Amino acid sequence: LPITLDTLDRHGLWTSQFFSPFKPLNDALGGDRAAGQAFVAGVAEQLNFGLLPEVSTTTYRTKDVMLSTALDHRPGVFGDQQHISQATLSENAVVFITHPKNEPFTGVDRFPDADGYWTGSGTLPRSAQVGATSIHLYTPAYAAPPQGGSGPLDQFTYLPLTHAYFPTEHFDDSTGDGSWLFGREGDGYVALWSWRPFDFVDPLPADIFTNGLTRPYDLRAEGGPDNVWILEVGDGEQWGDFDTFRAAFSAAEISVTPHETESGFGGFDVVWHSPAEGRIEFSTSGPLVVEGTEVPLRHELRFDNPWARVPFDQPLYEIGDDQGGIVLDFDRGTRTVG
Repeated sequence: LPITLDTLDRHGLWTSQFFSPFKPLNDALGGDRAAGQAFVAGVAEQLNFGLLPEVSTTTYRTKDVMLSTALDHRPGVFGDQQHISQATLSENAVVFITHPKNEPFTGVDRFPDADGYWTGSGTLPRSAQVGATSIHLYTPAYAAPPQGGSGPLDQFTYLPLTHAYFPTEHFDDSTGDGSWLFGREGDGYVALWSWRPFDFVDPLPADIFTNGLTRPYDLRAEGGPDNVWILEVGDGEQWGDFDTFRAAFSAAEISVTPHETESGFGGFDVVWHSPAEGRIEFSTSGPLVVEGTEVPLRHELRFDNPWARVPFDQPLYEIGDDQGGIVLDFDRGTRTVG
C-alpha cells in the first residue's frame, strides 16, 4: 500500500478516473501510511477488487452448448466487471448471473462501464463447475453501505437482490416450472434454478438501455443479496427432446441449508442431484464433493484439455491431436508446425 500511495502522489493520479474515488479515504487518513495499511486491512472486501490474482477456469463444450466458470474466485467481495460464469447456446442466446451494485442507469444509449447493474457487480459468488453444471453461492462478506450515500465507502454498495440475464427473444423456446427456468436454442438446452423466488422485469422500463431487446430478459430474485443459483446445460444428443430435459431437472432433488448469523450472511450448504453429473455437495466455505469424492477448485495445470496439458511456468507448449499440431517454445522464441 505505501508504494501505491507514493506512486499516486508522485504522478498526480488522485484526480484520474480510476483513483479519484479513493482520494477521500486518503485525505481522511492524513497521508499516514501505517494507519492506511491498518484501515485497508479492515475493509479489504471492498477495496481489493483491483487486484489480479490467479483464476482457475473450467469450460464444458459440445457443438450446441458451452458452460464456463471462474472457480472460487474472490467470493463475497466487491466486484468490478468480473464475469464469473456463462452458459452459451449461440451468439445471443446466453445466460449469466450477477449481483448488481445499483439499479440500471436511465437515459443512456449503451451499458456504461460505471453502471454496476450488468457490467459491474455488487459482490462475487463462490462458484464451482462440474461438467455441464455449475453452482453459484452469493454470500456478501460485508454489509451494504447506503445507496446514493456520500461517504468514502458508499460507492461499494449493492442491491438486496441477485439476477440473471436470460434474453427470451434469443431462444427458440423458454418456459418456467416452479423455481426452474428452461431455454432452448436449436438443439442446445439450458436450465436455471434459484433458491429465492424470481420473476422477469416485465414490461421493460422505457427509460433504460436494452441493447435492442423488446421481450423480458432481466430475471430478478429479490428478498436479499444472498442466494443460490444453479446453471446447467445440455443438448439434444444427450437428452433427446427438450421436454425430456425439462422433466429430468424439474424432478431433480435440491437441498439448500442457509446459515444466518447476527453479524451478517452465514452462507449456504447445498446438495444438488444433477441429472447429468450426479450428487454434488458445495457450501460457502467447504469443499466441492462429487459423488463422495472431493474435487479441487484450483487447477494444477496451466492448460488441461484434449489438445494440450501444460504445467505452470512451462516454456514449452505442445498442442495437437492425431491430425497434427504445433510446438511453441517461449525460451527460444520458435513455433514448429507438425
